[in-house]
Amino acid sequence: MRFTSRLHAQHLGWSFKKHWQTQGKRIPNDTGAASELEKKEILIKNTGDATAHDKFKTNIGSLTHHQWHDKFCYIYCKETVLLEGLPQAQLLTNTVKIKGLPKSLYELIINLKIPSSVERNAELAVTKSNVYDAEQSSLPRTRNVDRPAYKYPRVYGASQLRSNICRWYLISYIVSPYGSK
Repeated sequence: MRFTSRLHAQHLGWSFKKHWQTQGKRIPNDTGAASELEKKEILIKNTGDATAHDKFKTNIGSLTHHQWHDKFCYIYCKETVLLEGLPQAQLLTNTVKIKGLPKSLYELIINLKIPSSVERNAELAVTKSNVYDAEQSSLPRTRNVDRPAYKYPRVYGASQLRSNICRWYLISYIVSPYGSK
């Protein structure tokens, strides 16, 4: 396409650049507000002087401030990130981190003998519910911890709920003969 004057005039980057070049040369007009305030004996201060003065500074870190709290308030939703990690998640969900299993349960797991056919069938059930499922639905968007506002492209596949239902159905079918004993 030939770069004509009409195309040059319609180019947005060029038009914005020209707009700011012309508007940047303008001098603000005096509206007369300062003289009206002086007539009413209202003191006008420069903003730089007001922020430098100690009277206008608010000390948020002190106990006398009305918005100061000793306890942190944690908020978590889809758009936010857990800033403190596991301690914040424990506080939000009111849970405790367990370091390990009880000894009695741990010994039961070690002494448990699973037949090879059941183990193979359970492995097939897991792969069947995840890999061989033909349903394609819109999955939730994945989030990047470092950039919470960035949205990845939409991914399609078997949903977590469907794969859990299929897995539960197949594993309960495998285990059902052993439950009656």
